[in-house]
Amino acid sequence: MSEQVRAFRQNVNQFLEKYLNATAIPAQDVDGRIRDSFLAPAAALAGGGKRTRALFLAAGWQMFSPTPDSLPVTAAAALELYQLSALIHDDIIDGASLRRGSETAHVYFQKEHGREHWAGSGEEYGRSGAILLGDFLLSLSALTFADAEAVNDTARAEAQKMFHRMTAEVAFGQYLDMRGEYLPLDSGHDAALRGAMSVLYHKSARYSVEVPLLLGAVLAGARRADLAAVSRIGRPLGEAFQMRDDVLGIFGDPRETGKPAGDDLREGKRTVLLSLTRKMLAGEAEDRRQADDFDALIGRELTDEELRRARGYIVGSGALARHEKMISARETLAAQAARDLGRKSTILDLLMDLLRARRS
Repeated sequence: MSEQVRAFRQNVNQFLEKYLNATAIPAQDVDGRIRDSFLAPAAALAGGGKRTRALFLAAGWQMFSPTPDSLPVTAAAALELYQLSALIHDDIIDGASLRRGSETAHVYFQKEHGREHWAGSGEEYGRSGAILLGDFLLSLSALTFADAEAVNDTARAEAQKMFHRMTAEVAFGQYLDMRGEYLPLDSGHDAALRGAMSVLYHKSARYSVEVPLLLGAVLAGARRADLAAVSRIGRPLGEAFQMRDDVLGIFGDPRETGKPAGDDLREGKRTVLLSLTRKMLAGEAEDRRQADDFDALIGRELTDEELRRARGYIVGSGALARHEKMISARETLAAQAARDLGRKSTILDLLMDLLRARRS
């Protein structure tokens, strides 16, 4: 990894450390210990992560900026603050207990309630506290992005609109994801696969890769015609990124991913990988029992043996191999689009290599 990338990550980390303490809260009359307690889960969550979105923003900037070596730390930190907000809300919806190897925000607040022997429901307190922390971080990210580095005020204003559209799109994508978990499994394999791709794009691929690249490019002064070319890199690469994440959600090592193995199956996530598995198992007409057994493993707590069996169906049906081909095809499309654009970015080259080798 280059010294430039290491320094950039360190600068973003220092920015987050500076913001995620009691002084960030506009209520200085309130005891600092209360303010610190409110932000503690966010600070812990910010301590992990690879700054992927920050780096994609830097890559977009690097491709178009007249000063490509002076990277946009404030804009990147705003994206990371938004990522914290999105993760906290996502964990509430999923009822997750671990994120990046640490307890999730709603679990932290619930434990605080129990430790202090406060009145009322600890579970409700935990959930409410985490919702409010996520909202706070969303507001803080917008305030931070208002000071983003930009080639001029017009570029910054355009990027701000794009940033706000991104946060709205992710909220709707999250709704699509949540809604999908309540739909009957037998709603049709092709429709399920289309729905899974739609969730993947709007909830994750756009804000993980495509929009960060676009934001960096806009802040650096890219022309409108350039942005279409950037999207031709960002969309397939973002889809590949999330599809790899879905594989890790089932097959990843919890020590590397920071999340329990098989979480997506337990939560009943209608991912592309799950949809492919169901479709390919259903094609084995000589034995419906496997398809029925796999369906019975979706959306509930699993024993180690049941998780092993579910993984076996995913591999044995050929779904994992098909899924890997889809990932590779998207990585190839993104690489070709980057060559076609002809804009140099050592950070983008590094990120594409890292994503191909990603295991966490």
